[in-house]
Amino acid sequence: MAGGDAALIKSVEDFEDHPEFAEQQLMELGFEKNDLLIGSTEGGETPWVIGAIWKATEVSTRKPYILYGNTDEVLKENVERSRKFIESELINKINMNVGSMAVAGSTRMQSTTILMYGIGLGLLGCQAMRDARKEVLSWREYAVNNVTTFSSYLNSTDFNIMAKLVEHESSIYQHNEQVTYLTDSYYAISILTDTTERAPTFSLNAFENIKD
Repeated sequence: MAGGDAALIKSVEDFEDHPEFAEQQLMELGFEKNDLLIGSTEGGETPWVIGAIWKATEVSTRKPYILYGNTDEVLKENVERSRKFIESELINKINMNVGSMAVAGSTRMQSTTILMYGIGLGLLGCQAMRDARKEVLSWREYAVNNVTTFSSYLNSTDFNIMAKLVEHESSIYQHNEQVTYLTDSYYAISILTDTTERAPTFSLNAFENIKD
């Protein structure tokens, strides 16, 4: 993660603009020739993620993956570093473009959510198949069933209630009051990273350490 684990609590601005930082962090983590790197970048142009991906092509025998949200055409036309990895045979590319954002302001929202879903499906799917004793299904069948069920859930859910929640939370901040988020282990990392981004993006105070 760009900025390391400290960025989970407080966004580290500009860190993601340095590919050399990613190369250093990757090697400090002990990345070796049999390891697989899966990179995730909301727009497909983040220097830090791209730097890590290129480093992985040099170190590991396993071809790295990179997942991103903008179209190949837009990236190749406007961003040289993106064009290079898109056209490279050394890197597996998975484009998960979802179109325009429903809520403007933070790239850790709509697009990154679907990237996390895609990566999670790949990493955890095989274990889920074993746990559910679904060995009769092929991996492709499992993935298609999972995505179909997820899509059906999204299409049948009315998210309009979220608008009232956003307005209510905004009103609380405008009155100089605070909001406490409660969650469980399934959603903790998503909520933490989304709310961390609130400081630079939405001009709110960064999280404070209760010991300070």
